[in-house]
Order: sequence, then structure tokens, then C-alpha cells
Amino acid sequence: MANHSLPQKPELQGTTLLSVFTHPSLRIDGQHVDNSRYTELGETALAAAVSVHFFHVDPPLSAIEISNESKQVLTDEKLAGWAQAYNLIQNLRYLPSTDLDVRSPKEARSLFSAYAGGVLLQHGPAVLNAWISHLIDPNSAHKITSQQRHSSPVHANGRAIKAEEQYIALNQRPVTPSSSNGSIQKQKTYLPLVNQMASQQHIAIEYIAESSGPPHSLTWVIQCIVDGQVVGSGRGGNKQAAKEQAAKMAFHSLGWGEVD
Repeated sequence: MANHSLPQKPELQGTTLLSVFTHPSLRIDGQHVDNSRYTELGETALAAAVSVHFFHVDPPLSAIEISNESKQVLTDEKLAGWAQAYNLIQNLRYLPSTDLDVRSPKEARSLFSAYAGGVLLQHGPAVLNAWISHLIDPNSAHKITSQQRHSSPVHANGRAIKAEEQYIALNQRPVTPSSSNGSIQKQKTYLPLVNQMASQQHIAIEYIAESSGPPHSLTWVIQCIVDGQVVGSGRGGNKQAAKEQAAKMAFHSLGWGEVD
């Protein structure tokens, strides 16, 4: 599928965004800050979303047809293609290894599933289902049956909201960053900015560093911790670079502004 035909994906925020883009290779014992749990959740959610799409097409498909059509969508190649089309892989943080190819169909599928799991948790099944339905068929909004329309959730004013309306409304919300964050975003070094913001808001920041590899070619992995929660992680050939990357992710995760 060409990029210009892709529906806009629901955006993730905070620690969910951080976890979804953290590969299990960066896992620290006793902590669940990588995307493996999101992948597990997303696999189940995607299977349901795809089945819901084919269940509601008009004219209706038989049970066998729904199963067959769903299997054609839920392949490694198909899901990996969506991950690549949305450039998800370039945002993935992982520990380089000769045994790891994050662009392989299996790894790319896992990342897309993790993202779907994040969408489910932050936006709910209606938004996830509408997004996946539009990926399968860009014209799916025009094929929703009357049964699905009547079973849509109800707004506070009593008006029924169709899934595609929720999805469209979610992705058309204007972004209005504050003026204070706007001036901060123009700067490129995030470590002093994070420390400054933390000091102003009386937040305790802790950085945990680990290294691996031969002494002459160490790989550093650093996690930024706030109140016992990982809010940022980074890796690099030196400790300072990894710490800066962790601070950059923390800056975004803590809601202090967008990052370059």
C-alpha cells in the first residue's frame, strides 16, 4: 500500500509510547518496560479487529469466508508492510545484535502488533477497529451495515457515534502546544532541559546505566526513572549520547513538548 493512501494512525502518548517502541532486547530484569506485553495484546486485538471488519461488510460473508479473508490480512508480510509504511521501525529502540534484524517480517509484525495494543489501551476498540478497517479497505466507512451503525456507542448528548466518526475526530483534533513549551522545543539538547524542568516542578530524576560488549566498543543503555517508572531510554556508543537519548524520550513522555 502506497504511503499516500494510508489512513492517519491514532497517536500514542506517555509511557505507552515509550514501551511500544522499546524492543525486548532492552529489557531489564524485573521490569516490564519493553513492548512484548503490548505485542501479545495487539495480536489478539488485531485478530478481532480484522474479523469485525469482514463480519460487517455488505453483503455479509459466511463464517468460512470471514476466516479465510482474515488469514490473508494477518500475515507477517502484510502487518510488516504496514509497520514499514508508517515508518514505525525507525522509531524503535533496540540493542544491536548480529542475531537481530528489526526489519525482518517477524520483527516488523511484532512492532505493528505492539502499536495496535497501545491504540487499544489508549483509545479503545472502536478507534482501533476503525483504523484497521480503513487500512484493509479505504472505502470501508461506506460499507458499514445498519446493524453496526445501530450498535455504535452513544455520546453524552444521546447521539450515536459511529466508529469511523470517533477515529476521524480523534485524528483531527488540533495540537495547541503552550508557548512555554514552544520556546523549549527549538533547542536541541534535551538533558539540561529535562533537568531544568524537573527542578522547576520538584520532580526527582534518576538515570540507570548499563553497558555491554568489549571494553573498546561498549554499548551503553540508559533509562530515565521518575517515581519508579521508566519515562525514557536510550542507547549509544558512549554514556553521554545514551543519556541524551533517554532525556529526549523523557521530555516527550512527561508531556513537556514535542521532540525533533
